[in-house]
Amino acid sequence: MFLKVKIQKIGESARNVDTINLFKYGYDNFNKVILKKKGEKISTVEIRDSKGDIKTLDVSLEEDISALNVDKSVAENIEPKIELDIDTIPIEEGEVIGTATFSINGEDYKANILAAETVSEDVSESSNKFNIINIIEVIIAGIFIILTFSMLSKIKLNSRKTRKSRYKKTTKAKKRGKHAL
Repeated sequence: MFLKVKIQKIGESARNVDTINLFKYGYDNFNKVILKKKGEKISTVEIRDSKGDIKTLDVSLEEDISALNVDKSVAENIEPKIELDIDTIPIEEGEVIGTATFSINGEDYKANILAAETVSEDVSESSNKFNIINIIEVIIAGIFIILTFSMLSKIKLNSRKTRKSRYKKTTKAKKRGKHAL
């Protein structure tokens, strides 16, 4: 299968001819295909936070994945097997979160996968605390308003009683012929 090159120049050794033949054979019979490029989104994975809520995360490759002697049409349609190694959330953009394995013709090609975006824990706990505080504030304000109205109604009632008693005193005094107080 090797191409034979005749030694035509004086001084060329058989080793140089063999090296040239090997390079020609390699370039003629092998081609390097990049399966996926560094930083390219390869998949979207689902992860769970500490409360069990599902979040989605886009992942990309840490480095290019390339293979020899693969048709480009096959390389474009290949799906990686993703193995996640995530312990906790939050996950920062660019953090290594696992590996991706591409299998072609019995050969495995692996690369680290990175988080393509930042995923943080929900702040719903703090918003729940905020809601509880708001509810307590509303209850306290309601109690204050009720107490204020009850005090005002007592003052108004006492004011009416005072006017009524003054009215009774003045009407009694008029009946007797005395001046009102």
